[in-house]
Amino acid sequence: MGDRPHASIAYGVVVGTFDEEWESPWDNGDEEEWWRKTCGYEPEELDWEDDMPDELVRMYFQRQREFDAQHPMPFKLLYVGSWDSEERVLCVPDTHQETCWVATDLDVRTSLNGHTGFIEFVDFLKSVGIEQQPRWLLFPFWG
Repeated sequence: MGDRPHASIAYGVVVGTFDEEWESPWDNGDEEEWWRKTCGYEPEELDWEDDMPDELVRMYFQRQREFDAQHPMPFKLLYVGSWDSEERVLCVPDTHQETCWVATDLDVRTSLNGHTGFIEFVDFLKSVGIEQQPRWLLFPFWG
């Protein structure tokens, strides 16, 4: 255990706790890969070899970045419980803020109605069966 206080704040939901059943649609895999597949991304098959030309690798990831820019994820995964737990903290992507040790001004708005990403986040929650209303969450810890 360290001696520096840290805190995170975000507007989101906590799902999959002991009193609530929820199974993530990405089945403990990579949520970014799941989101790309959900949006129809089909990466080309490459034989990843040590002598693969750098240009092919650059083009592969450039296409992926372009697709991601056109299909931004409507959530940010902040916390994942242990591998045998479905506990997750999901938040509106650009509301996550952190502070470490020093006093920091955190931008906490009382409401996010009309905020970029809020509607997409709420629609995403409904699409994966989460009925909770998002709220401000504070995560204090020592690290």
